[in-house]
Amino acid sequence: MWVGRAAGWYRTAAGLLLLVGTLAVARTSAVAAEPRPRPTVSFEVAAPTQWGDTVFVTGSTPELGSWSPDAAVPLSSASAPVWTASLVLEGAASVSFKYLIKRADGSVVWEQADNRAMTTPSDGSSFTTHDTFRDTVGTPASGIAPDCVVAHASWRYTAVTNRCGMPLHLQALHQGGAASDCRWIGAGSTATFAGYGPFRDYVLAVNHC
Repeated sequence: MWVGRAAGWYRTAAGLLLLVGTLAVARTSAVAAEPRPRPTVSFEVAAPTQWGDTVFVTGSTPELGSWSPDAAVPLSSASAPVWTASLVLEGAASVSFKYLIKRADGSVVWEQADNRAMTTPSDGSSFTTHDTFRDTVGTPASGIAPDCVVAHASWRYTAVTNRCGMPLHLQALHQGGAASDCRWIGAGSTATFAGYGPFRDYVLAVNHC
């Protein structure tokens, strides 16, 4: 009798363990099946365009056209010289991308230097780039800042004013080859960099960095 009861208890316990295990597997599968967040990425790039030009962005994901100029994402010129576009990319993914300009005659101009890179936010929050089209070879930053960035030099200081209507990361490039640190300058704000000094090392350009 006791042997039979014990066997019944063992069968009941085994059944409960099997049920718990099944529920755990189902819960794990449900968690694994949850889609990753898909954040909205807004591309903003100041580009040197002419009448009839269109700016595009392409890159390493299908949403960006997988590096094909024919499948690249067109940007809007509504805020020119800053071109913009917003789209949804896979969450928590490293993305390589680059801007290009399609001329009115059908030719394609890719920006210079290496591919750009970013990691989309893993929590699904939105993300905005602040870029400048890199059309100058050999500069240490990401490209010459647009004309709405103005620099006034003196012996001691160089005042850089951002009149572009949007915040920018900016860097002063001196004639002797030295580059300043990268500063976040808000719209309508001014930052001071080193002046030309006794050796007249003038600021050659202000770069978007």
